[in-house]
Amino acid sequence: MDNEEHPVVEPTPPPENKRVWEPSQFQTAQQIADRLGEKQADARTQLLRIVQALGRTQANALLAETLRIEEQGGLPVLNGSRRRSPGGVFFHLASTTGTTKSGEPLSMLVPRERPTKAATGKQEATQKREPVQPPTPPFRWEDRKAVIETIGTAKGKVMTVKITLIGQLGSVADKGTCMVGVMEHTGEKFPALPKGVPTPQAIPTTYVVSIATKQWKQVAAAATDPEDAFIIEGFPQLDAATGSLAVFAVSITSKKLQAAKKQPRQEG
Repeated sequence: MDNEEHPVVEPTPPPENKRVWEPSQFQTAQQIADRLGEKQADARTQLLRIVQALGRTQANALLAETLRIEEQGGLPVLNGSRRRSPGGVFFHLASTTGTTKSGEPLSMLVPRERPTKAATGKQEATQKREPVQPPTPPFRWEDRKAVIETIGTAKGKVMTVKITLIGQLGSVADKGTCMVGVMEHTGEKFPALPKGVPTPQAIPTTYVVSIATKQWKQVAAAATDPEDAFIIEGFPQLDAATGSLAVFAVSITSKKLQAAKKQPRQEG
C-alpha cells in the first residue's frame, strides 16, 4: 500500500463577478402577495407596480414593517371602525412612506386604479379578515316592555290622533243623541308592514263606536246593505273598564256613498 501523503486540494473560490441568485421583481411581488394573503388579481397587480416603483429592497422592508404592525395588534382604518387587513396595512405604508428611486412619492407615480363595483366588492371581502358582524336582530313585539323602560320619561308628545275603521257595524243601539255600535277585528289579518316593523300579535280587538245621530241618519241605509262597508274616522281611546277601544266618530260614510259622490265628476 502506498504510504505517500496526498496533498489537500482547496476548493476553488467562485469568480468575484458571479452574482448570487435573487428573485425578480415579479417573483418578489408574488411572494409579498402570498405573505399578505392577497389572492385577487387586481391586488396582486398593484403589488407588482409597487415593487417596480420602489424596488425589491424597500418593498421587502415594507413587508417586514407590516408583519411587525400585525404582531402588535394591527392598524385601524381612519374612522377606527375596523382593523385593516395585512394587505391594507401594506398599501397604507406604501402610499404614505414609500419613495421611488427618483425621490417622488409613490402615490404620484403609481396612482391607485378605480376598480369596478364587482372588483371592489371582491377586494373588500378578501381584505376583511375580521369576522363579519351579524345583522341586528329584528325588534320583537314581545320586547316592547324593555324598550319602554329604556325610553323612560323621554317621551314625545302627540298633537292629534285619528283612527279609521272600515267594515260592517252590525246592530246599533239608539241612545238618543248618538248611536252606539260594536265592531271587532279578529287580529288574524294585517296590512303589509314596512321591513323592520315588528309583526303584531293575533289578538282580537273590540271597538265601541259612538256616532252622532245626525250623522247616522245620512248613512243609515248603508247598514242594511251587506255588500257595502262603513268608513269611520274618529278619535280612539282605551277603555280599560271594558277592555275595548272606544272610537268617537268624527265622520262616517260608506264605500258606495263615496263612489256615488265621485261619479258625477267623472261624467263631467
